[in-house]
Amino acid sequence: MEKNLKTILLCITFLMLFTVPVAASPLRLNDLVENAADWNNQSVVISAEAIGEPLERAEGTWINVSDGSNAIGIWMSAEEARRIKVFGQYETLGDQLLLTGKFQRACPEHGGEADIHLSSMSITSPGERIKTPVSTTKGLTAMGMFILAAVLSVYYLSLRFRKRTQA
Repeated sequence: MEKNLKTILLCITFLMLFTVPVAASPLRLNDLVENAADWNNQSVVISAEAIGEPLERAEGTWINVSDGSNAIGIWMSAEEARRIKVFGQYETLGDQLLLTGKFQRACPEHGGEADIHLSSMSITSPGERIKTPVSTTKGLTAMGMFILAAVLSVYYLSLRFRKRTQA
């Protein structure tokens, strides 16, 4: 019995000594917004795409980020914001960011809006242009509409020309 107890204590000691702390997994923004009271004034980690454009102010810069479930404003220094090279918009995927900061559901410094004040940021992957090919159906429909408009225009102009020559 004593031997088993020593073995268990030794195993527990080794586990405590050699356990590597695991980084907090990123929160989904929708979970953060829906449980804002629970996360208020807490340090949070999110993974999201930089979207829109930076909004520079004298004291810092606002950027918006989206993880596909929701979007939120991030308050950061101008130097940090300049590290972001590509912001998402139509046909552009923005830089993917891993952000750590203090979440405030009603920030007194910024008009009572929910925001995150940045502590650290890493760019996990750079942004890029997205090619969206036109579907064959849309292309054929557009071509058909163009031909129809051209035929109707020629018909209308020929009617007007006939009326002028008859008068």
